[in-house]
Amino acid sequence: MTHLFVSPSLLPQGLAVADAIGLPQDNVLILQGSIPGRRSLDELADLGWSAPAVGLKPKPPKTPEGIPVTLGYAPLYHVLGFCVNIARCFLQPSTVVVIPKWDTELVFKLIECWKVTSMVLVPAYVHMMVHSPSFKRVDFSSLATVACGAAYLPSELRQRFSSRLSIPWWVETFGMSELTGAGLMATPPGLFGGTVDPKPGSTGILIPNFEGRVVREDGSDTDYDEPGELWLRGPAIALGYWRNEQATRETFLPDGWMRTGDRFTMDRQGRFYYIERIKDTLKVSGTQVSPSEIEDKILEHPDALISDVAVAGVEGVRMQDELVPRAWIVLSDKGRTAEADYIATVLDGWVKSQLSRPKWLRGGIEVVDEIPKSPTGKVLRRVLQDRHKTRNFGTVRAKL
Repeated sequence: MTHLFVSPSLLPQGLAVADAIGLPQDNVLILQGSIPGRRSLDELADLGWSAPAVGLKPKPPKTPEGIPVTLGYAPLYHVLGFCVNIARCFLQPSTVVVIPKWDTELVFKLIECWKVTSMVLVPAYVHMMVHSPSFKRVDFSSLATVACGAAYLPSELRQRFSSRLSIPWWVETFGMSELTGAGLMATPPGLFGGTVDPKPGSTGILIPNFEGRVVREDGSDTDYDEPGELWLRGPAIALGYWRNEQATRETFLPDGWMRTGDRFTMDRQGRFYYIERIKDTLKVSGTQVSPSEIEDKILEHPDALISDVAVAGVEGVRMQDELVPRAWIVLSDKGRTAEADYIATVLDGWVKSQLSRPKWLRGGIEVVDEIPKSPTGKVLRRVLQDRHKTRNFGTVRAKL
């Protein structure tokens, strides 16, 4: 520990703790408000964290102004855009290059032109970047920080992107609008004595002021490494949904816990591992099937025939009340040189050779021009499912 932030009312206790651990009393700072003769958080923000005595400011980035530069592609009304491209700018001077929507080739040009120092990405956009023909030619040397959230980042994508970067670690996070940002974050190497160093597949540990549980369907806590729903509790969590009492009751529980709707495991060190969005999980022949697991396996095909994929459940032929996996694929440049039927046959055989029978693509494989995504890069599986159902069974009414 190098610095301690305390509320004004707890300053005496903070100074006592500093004495006990050998921390200089000048390094005890005021969290909110002010006390004469003692530095406060507001003061540091006004100074841009530049006071030499504090020692909290990193080396100035190699940009013309010597301040961080980031890209703003997420809508500013979304929690990602608001936190990264608006709220964070009040903590330290920064430049935000705002673009109307994600455009991979434009992003590459802006990284080089503006010497972008940090990027907050989602897995869908990492996928687009590494599969672009321009990826190997882009100068990423200005990047000092890369963060990724919103969904699970396959290790294969992370490795391919990391091979072009010279940064020691990725800031992986788990967040939701209901959390006013992030609830989990991967720690930098060496924090807490290295006991919770980043681990492949981990989304990180709880951020300060959050509590977490991994819960079974009966409401009991799971054991370590046992899948369950992630519940979170903390002061940043929303109070409910506007004019939707039923959804509020189902998500925000009376004792302050919020059900995230996502399945996780947690190891003995307190690191969390994302598995799947619960509503996306399929039950095929009594087996839990994760669409993202099938997607990852398809993307691992050694011939690199596709550039994007989404898997979701559709009605099967054998049982109308059981949803089976179906894949929608976007062909890569290499894949476009072959017949679509051939690609479908190859990928179907690949999945069958790599995954158990319930995870086979019994719902078929369809070639599409693009995978529908939200402005922040989340795959809109419901759109694909509704298109398929409309084409095969008639009009589908949207469910609100």
